[in-house]
Amino acid sequence: MVNTTPPPVTTLRYEKLNNLCPIKNLIPVKLDEEKLNFSYWSELFLNILEGLKVLDFVQPPPVAEGSSDPPPPDDDWLATDKMIKSWIYLTISEPLFEHVVKEKPRTSKDTWDVLEKIFHDNKRSKTVELMGELRDLDMGDLTVDSYFRKIDSIGTRLGNLGSNISEEDIVTYAINGLSDKYDPVAHVILNRDPFPDMETVRSMVTMAETRMNRKTRGHSSTRITSSSPTVLLAPASSRPTGSNPRPNNSQSICRNFSRGYCTYGDRCRFVHDQSSRNTQQGTNNNTTWSSNGSHTTRQSIPSSIQSMGQAQLLQAYTQLFQAHKQLLAQTSQARNVSSAHQRSNSTRQPTRGTTGSGT
Repeated sequence: MVNTTPPPVTTLRYEKLNNLCPIKNLIPVKLDEEKLNFSYWSELFLNILEGLKVLDFVQPPPVAEGSSDPPPPDDDWLATDKMIKSWIYLTISEPLFEHVVKEKPRTSKDTWDVLEKIFHDNKRSKTVELMGELRDLDMGDLTVDSYFRKIDSIGTRLGNLGSNISEEDIVTYAINGLSDKYDPVAHVILNRDPFPDMETVRSMVTMAETRMNRKTRGHSSTRITSSSPTVLLAPASSRPTGSNPRPNNSQSICRNFSRGYCTYGDRCRFVHDQSSRNTQQGTNNNTTWSSNGSHTTRQSIPSSIQSMGQAQLLQAYTQLFQAHKQLLAQTSQARNVSSAHQRSNSTRQPTRGTTGSGT
């Protein structure tokens, strides 16, 4: 009986590789000599080759003693090898690609061997260099985030080189490199038992940085130095009892306030704009008045008033206005008393016509 079953269809390895999605989607890591990331990149690359059953192209199995020579490569093997070699070129950096091309590798295994040689020849010197960077860590003006990202980068490259440095050693180097302002939190970290890991240390130092920044912003916005101007406090009785302030719904500037004698005060329906008053009065704003309306001294407003916040300036202007209103009231009262005294003296003097007729 004749067997009519057709032989199984064998899919060519090149066709299988060619039908895959772009290799950059499968291997997002780009091999870079500066990043020393050969271990990460090779792990991804070899894993894909093993899944596609083409790992023997870059890592052929050992040949047993006494075995016959392998058959010469066919067209499918050559095409597959060229495809894997192209994948290697597409997933390495441009400077590294130029370095590899100069070696003129013929197969994908030759290309793989060149890369291994590049990254392992200087392994010892690179490890010593990175360990020196860890020992000489200095935070300087870096932020906490930038400082710990620098440490993470050094630790990652040491791991790629196969260094056996422990995380505890890296944490110790990180604490020693902190700025002096972090000495309190560094003391707490060094005395913790068990010794914290890198994530815990990073979190503690970040919290300390946040607290210091918040306190610095708070002090800069509320601090009043000794050179700040002394503000005259108006007594609570300066506003007439039982009077309700009028709602200030108008956007017009009060002309009387700008001239210095608005008697309504807070009850005025117009805007009391201090800048317009300064424009009208000029340097008179810096003049102190006595109870009889005469000039006594001139005091320039210190420039430190510019460092006060908007709410503090508004409060200071309001208090100054109340004090000025009191001075105006005292001046007006003094003038009224003086006028009344002059009228009283004039009524006591006899007229000239009366004196002449008597004689």
